[in-house]
Amino acid sequence: MRIESAAVTHQGNIRENNEDNFFLDGLYKEDTSVGEAEFRCSREADKFDFAVSDGVGGASYGEVASHIAVTTLGRYHELGLGGAFVEYIDEANDLVCQEMSERRANRMGATVAMLHIEGDTAACCNVGDSRIYVYSQGVLSQLSLDHRSAQGPGMPTLLTQHLGVFPDEFILGPHIERDLPLDPGTMYLLCTDGLTDMVPDDQLQVAVDACKGKTPEDIASILMELALTNGGRDNVTVMIVRICDGTGPARNDSLAEKRI
Repeated sequence: MRIESAAVTHQGNIRENNEDNFFLDGLYKEDTSVGEAEFRCSREADKFDFAVSDGVGGASYGEVASHIAVTTLGRYHELGLGGAFVEYIDEANDLVCQEMSERRANRMGATVAMLHIEGDTAACCNVGDSRIYVYSQGVLSQLSLDHRSAQGPGMPTLLTQHLGVFPDEFILGPHIERDLPLDPGTMYLLCTDGLTDMVPDDQLQVAVDACKGKTPEDIASILMELALTNGGRDNVTVMIVRICDGTGPARNDSLAEKRI
């Protein structure tokens, strides 16, 4: 199977730092101080892993927590993640909690949303409010579940789950979807809430419709710019994963590029 993918991240119009990170089938933002980055990857293989992670806003060391999320996924990626979503979430959570204790931080956390493709099936998993959408037959549908609760009318919602929760406080319950479509032309959108808080679903649908024929890096950049134009109040990370028809470069001609 051949996959084309790209990810872009930006600190936004207000934040001075970028606490987001991502995992683009082996590529991620290694320097957590980087505000803007763009990676793209096109290759043919049997297994792929993708993820976005958002350092919990207002918490200490959010960029450290999101970095732990993607580097931990990197180890699972090398070994073969398979269906071990719960094991990955538990380990990443333990490592964030360990780092929090070592730094004596009051709070430290990150959301994570990931997509795993293996053989002829795909599955996704999320903890927090970073999202995963599928675009198939002209319809954009959310696959992830927002772990948020309402406080009251007119009040902001609260994040109810994220990496960085000690087991005696709460046991994480990731949302998992399996048996996802892998038809040629199907696209997956992974993003942090810096996109979805600025661009509602109906605008996302229109935007994806308008640029669906472009490259994944162009689509990701267009959606990111839309979030920035609409206010850009938070860090924003956008990833596009497109299923190809199998034609194109062979596996040993795979492409992976990054711009930071």
